Amino acid sequence: MVAEQIMSDVVPALKPKDYCNTALSWMEVFKISHLPVVYNQNYHGLISDTMIYDANAFDVPVESLKKNYINAQVEPHQHILEIINLFHKFSLTALPVVKNEKIFKGLITLPTLIESLSELFASDSPGSIIILEMHANDYSLSQIAQIVESNEARILACYVTNITDSMRMRVTLKVNKEDLTSILRTFERYEYEVSASYSEDDKMDDVIKDRFDSFMQYLDI
Repeated sequence: MVAEQIMSDVVPALKPKDYCNTALSWMEVFKISHLPVVYNQNYHGLISDTMIYDANAFDVPVESLKKNYINAQVEPHQHILEIINLFHKFSLTALPVVKNEKIFKGLITLPTLIESLSELFASDSPGSIIILEMHANDYSLSQIAQIVESNEARILACYVTNITDSMRMRVTLKVNKEDLTSILRTFERYEYEVSASYSEDDKMDDVIKDRFDSFMQYLDI
């Protein structure tokens, strides 16, 4: 999944002569805190609501704050993981997609990014969740996949997080099988620590939300 596939087709770009009050109004409407400034398809930079409030600049054009523009952008072909990194690095709610360093192509907003992440992690697909914990040196995705597949299931999504202040890691799996009995027994036979598992019920919705909230907290956006 790359930048040009997850652009929003709703949020407009500001022109340099647009007033800061207009920028704040649009930000409120679209529930974001950043907007691109564009003229003749040329991308000038990103303006934020904080920038406007700090400068106490309301009845002036956004170009009056051009020295403070955030220089953040992504190329159309860049992968969603690179996009996540930029959202985190600049604490963004919107990220411009720019071709050849200056031609504005569109905007990725935080809501569209979240929607794309949901697709990436297969959160809408039926199945179950398994959470494993292990020492970092014991991590082997190929063996984990083999265990799942040997029980006539497939991994739909997988992500790994490090456990703070330790050499251990947590592996969260989404599998396309609701009855986890045989899979869990096999993990235990291979001496994997299963810290939690959730079938397709209300508890599964809770863990998806919990893991997603933790992920967004990690991004700090």
